[in-house]
Amino acid sequence: MDELDDDAPKKTPKATVVRRAIVGVLALACAGGWLYTRYLVKKEPLGGACAYDMHCRSEAPRCLKQSLEGDGVCSRACDTDADCAPDIKCVKVGLDEYDERGRPLEGGYCFPQALLDARKKKRASDAGEGSARAGGADSWVDVPEAPGQLEGEITLERGGAKTTYEIKGTLVRLAGAGARKQKRTIVDTSTLRVYTVDDETKTFSASQIGASPGEPRVTKTDRKDTVAGRECEIWQIEEGKTTREACLVKGAAFVDPSARAASAWEKELTVRGVLPLRIVEGDKPKLLASKVDIRPLDASLFVIPKTYRNLAAR
Repeated sequence: MDELDDDAPKKTPKATVVRRAIVGVLALACAGGWLYTRYLVKKEPLGGACAYDMHCRSEAPRCLKQSLEGDGVCSRACDTDADCAPDIKCVKVGLDEYDERGRPLEGGYCFPQALLDARKKKRASDAGEGSARAGGADSWVDVPEAPGQLEGEITLERGGAKTTYEIKGTLVRLAGAGARKQKRTIVDTSTLRVYTVDDETKTFSASQIGASPGEPRVTKTDRKDTVAGRECEIWQIEEGKTTREACLVKGAAFVDPSARAASAWEKELTVRGVLPLRIVEGDKPKLLASKVDIRPLDASLFVIPKTYRNLAAR
């Protein structure tokens, strides 16, 4: 009897049967998805409308969009217009890759001229509305309104003295000026220009902040800290034999409005669009934010009306 039992076929465990069924279903689903994507989805040629890459033919495999929710266009990499087709231009676009300074790399992709014209018209319309809101069209200095930019008041301690500044993206000004027709001092960190504005006489002057030569080595670490209640990233800055540790936040930049020159590492931070909340040189603190009040600031604080006379133009 025992021998007969040993020769009888063994029943497959239920768990094994379930696993095999799941694998079979997944295989069929994958095969079905591949067949659907490969043969059933309508595919557009170069310049055709798309929502995903699978909607594009092999000669134009990329579906490029201005936004995640917007419509896309089937495109392919190019170096010149000759790599595309008639009425389709080779345009440089930002890639999801970055260089050693954290700036997005660019690559050429094919776009229909009609789409480029439509986007250009929309940008002009948006820029007109934005300028009207910020006074950019009627201002000697462009007031930034970029998504994600940092705005608010920050109090910095340096050499035992505290100074409060108003920050709006790439612009910096001494806080409180202008309330009683005082002179306003504004720095455009993107151009390293400082403007002295007299709202009482409706005049202004502009001068260039010098930049010290040098190529500091800036390294972003994985460490973070909190300064004045604001989380910031720790970066190392090496310049010659001097090493600095900076705790930085993105979305703004800083240059002292009273400075006649910006050091090489200060200029590097403005290029990267980061604002220092703390700078330690060796073991000595050089700059420390004691208060950070993040809130929207009115563009009028930074606008220099085109009706104001430029004293340097005399």
